[in-house]
Amino acid sequence: MKWEEYIEQSARTDTAASREEAWDNYSLGLFGEVGEVTEIIKKHLYHGAALDLHRLQEEFGDVCWYLAALARRQGVSVRG
Repeated sequence: MKWEEYIEQSARTDTAASREEAWDNYSLGLFGEVGEVTEIIKKHLYHGAALDLHRLQEEFGDVCWYLAALARRQGVSVRG
């Protein structure tokens, strides 16, 4: 699937009432999800935890959703 297709398909679960609500909510959501990715990697690198690839994949999916929602709501083309 191409990124632009993902952006379109992810709109099915976009429930923000307005562009402004989406900007605030989805920006904060994106930062939170990136933080979760960072935490998984940090625990692996510095605390001896096994790299949880399943959880990492889930968090990457969340990061992609928020990025797609923000791009779509702002009318920005994201090329990948």
